[in-house]
Amino acid sequence: MAGKSASVVLGVLLAFAVVPGVATATAASATIPFSISTSPPLVPAFSAGTPNYVVACAGHATTRVTTTGASVIGGRQVVGNASLQAHLAPGQALEITGGGHQYFVRCLPADFPKYSASVTGTPQAPGMLVTPSTSLTGPAGHYVVAFDAHGVPVWWYRDRNVPVDAKFFGPSTIGWASGPAAVTGGTFSLRGLNGALKHTVGGPKQLLDEHDVQRLPDGNYLAILDVAHPAVDLSSWGLSPQASITDNVVAELNGQNQVLWSWSVTDHIDVATANVNWRSQFPDVIHMNSIQYFGDHELLISIRHFDAVYAINMRTGAILWKLGGSPTPQSLTVAHDQYATPQDPGDLFSGQHDARINPDGTLTVQDNGTQRLRPVRALRFAVSPATHSATELGQVADTRIGPAFCCGGVDRLSTGDWLASWGTANFVTELTPSGVAVLTVNYPAYFSYRVAPITPSIAALRGGMDAMVAPLRL
Repeated sequence: MAGKSASVVLGVLLAFAVVPGVATATAASATIPFSISTSPPLVPAFSAGTPNYVVACAGHATTRVTTTGASVIGGRQVVGNASLQAHLAPGQALEITGGGHQYFVRCLPADFPKYSASVTGTPQAPGMLVTPSTSLTGPAGHYVVAFDAHGVPVWWYRDRNVPVDAKFFGPSTIGWASGPAAVTGGTFSLRGLNGALKHTVGGPKQLLDEHDVQRLPDGNYLAILDVAHPAVDLSSWGLSPQASITDNVVAELNGQNQVLWSWSVTDHIDVATANVNWRSQFPDVIHMNSIQYFGDHELLISIRHFDAVYAINMRTGAILWKLGGSPTPQSLTVAHDQYATPQDPGDLFSGQHDARINPDGTLTVQDNGTQRLRPVRALRFAVSPATHSATELGQVADTRIGPAFCCGGVDRLSTGDWLASWGTANFVTELTPSGVAVLTVNYPAYFSYRVAPITPSIAALRGGMDAMVAPLRL
């Protein structure tokens, strides 16, 4: 699809119910609930309260659509029941109005990731944005997908490369890392809801790490650079005092991808003492996986192989505080966690991801539990730099998943629910504050590096899809 309109080929056969008059038709409509059925079948099954549907029409000559009751199908008024055959192109929608509601049936491409959805409660998020593109056992995938609160794909884009870490950059822009292979960096592509490329962060002369890009309030971008550092003293590990490692550098880039500011891990942290549990990953001994601007020129970074989250002063480069990892003078005292104690805060995380300061000032993060062989969990803290402390306010785990070697992310909604991708789990989910799943989307062949809540309206996402492939008109 990739943003190009598909040609529309129509073959329509309408078979209307024969009724002896308008009054009879009206009476019939009043007694028979409006419904829609298709062949191949609608996904999910029709329900009057569900507006969005998909159908696996790719590979089928036609899609048969049947309705009960008066309706408007593809802009055409139908009195009474209808049965029609239509050639839907991949990504194309057929709009149906009936029973006082609008419904949208959209054609899935043949190579769309196989998925299933289960609604087991009342989701609070309008939907989830994911990249079911990474596979541990087979070929990589190519889709960025927005699912609505019913677990229905309402927007997607097929990237010729492998998309990772999709997120919204404002109400009308979606961005993701795009590399030639799974979990390979290079650039972040920022596209409109209509699929049109708006901006590329990074490029041939400024290849980015794939883990995160954030837009700053002034319109510049924060990104992670992987830089070879040839002279780090790792003699305490039994390695060279001039060891060559992969350094991580946080960089501020302007619209022309010029570096305006940077901060190097090796310039500010002793790698040899900070990396306690991940030395087997040499030369990738740092592995920064999330960055965020917050407060007054403050920067939050998560370093997986240090098992720690750091707050940085961007003006001075100084480390303001540290959560988890090996103890340092900047380490916060941790309260109310079952693993970390005030005396030993270093067991708080193991391979954590996606550290974020939320609008209410709390910090959320996913603890993967990797080296500790404990289930992955979502954590929330109140951080007090003034008292040099962090108090755990709550945590959520999922009984369906154990430790996660890599990847994943969590997002706490203002309602208290959580969105979670749980590392290499082949599903994303929304859970209540007590950890009860209310929506789960499974895609057995893949996992999504992160999950993000949908910020545009579902109607805006539908409009973006319609701009890529015009709706079917009869």
